[in-house]
Amino acid sequence: MGTRGRAGLILAGVAVAVLAGCGDGGEVSGTAVAAGSPIYSMDAVTDACALVDPAPLAKWSSTPKGAPEHEETRPSAYDAGGLKCEIGYTNSTTDRFPMNRARMIVEAKFTNGSAPPFYDHWKHADTATPGPGEESGEIRGLGTQAHWHSEITGDLVKEMSHAVTVQDGNVSVRAKVGLTREKGSPVVSRDELDSVARAQVRRVLGALRTDGESAAAPTSSVAPTPSKVPAPAVPTTTAARREAAPGIYSIDGIANACDLVDPTPLQRWSATPKEAPQHQEHPPSTADGGTLYCAIRYISPSTLPDDATVDEAGISLEATITGATTAPAYDTWKQTDTASTGPGRASGDVTGLGAQAFWHMSATPTGNGMTYIVGAQDGNASVRVEVAVLRAQGEAPVNRDDLAPIAESRARAALDGLKRK
Repeated sequence: MGTRGRAGLILAGVAVAVLAGCGDGGEVSGTAVAAGSPIYSMDAVTDACALVDPAPLAKWSSTPKGAPEHEETRPSAYDAGGLKCEIGYTNSTTDRFPMNRARMIVEAKFTNGSAPPFYDHWKHADTATPGPGEESGEIRGLGTQAHWHSEITGDLVKEMSHAVTVQDGNVSVRAKVGLTREKGSPVVSRDELDSVARAQVRRVLGALRTDGESAAAPTSSVAPTPSKVPAPAVPTTTAARREAAPGIYSIDGIANACDLVDPTPLQRWSATPKEAPQHQEHPPSTADGGTLYCAIRYISPSTLPDDATVDEAGISLEATITGATTAPAYDTWKQTDTASTGPGRASGDVTGLGAQAFWHMSATPTGNGMTYIVGAQDGNASVRVEVAVLRAQGEAPVNRDDLAPIAESRARAALDGLKRK
């Protein structure tokens, strides 16, 4: 099965940010850590699950399935070290769908010197021999290299899994979200799973980074051990959370991240909602002072005669309140979003928006698809807005000058909406 390039908003199964050419998955050669790459460390981590936010799982299954399990393998003469966290949720026998389950596995593997990253192993396993119900694709703008892998099996009871894997500097990180769904259960889209997995990967990278872009990862009271042990229950107390950095911004009182996003301008291209807006709101945790996510998509038929192409337009918002001892999420976003260069891609600074801001644009060779990203940081808040439009080939091309003001104005509105009332 061929892979479909994607990053950011998934439109028509691809991400307009890249829309890379299709190709079959294959074995990937080792990639040494480049000079000047970000440096990551697990030295300060005593509980891998302290880096993971399990809250999204409760959306699909209501009850924690035992305590989270965590594993920390310390660096040695034979291993550069690694982390693993497994968290599961299930439904009770009184729920309408008692067999529904949700689970998440987050792993980090470190690399020494010129050794190939563990990412290569994961990618080969995901893409080398695809089977029925499996799909994979590249992700641009996340770490040095990244990909996604999705699998759906079963009929009466459907098994769904979606993994996002990234390599950056001396670490490879993988977040895999899995669902078991009884027939008749509400449909869960791949985009929903993708947003959860990508958020977890970003959180782990931010917590492990030690080269000045992010503080060291938080510690916990659990003693380090190379064997799998039960972790404490999912942190819910104030003591288990990190305070937000002082500032005028907060996610307090925001029940729906999409309340901060006005998608009206997208209806110029497509006006029929593809699905209900997707949103996530995560309270302060050990990694940050709270995060928000919203994605809204529209579709419409091609305007060309006898053309079955479905046009699409989408917008997403990510917002993160900086933790008291961490660097702004903006730093990671700018590094990953602007790293990709070449034909159809461009980046630059935005003036007059927060304390600092950047833009990044990616377009297809034919000009029928384009993504425009604006990231901004002001005080203790970072926001990232991504606008993507996909048109049938032969329709009027997408214009950067049309997308830029939409992304900038939505980033500005998000900052205004995050100000403490």
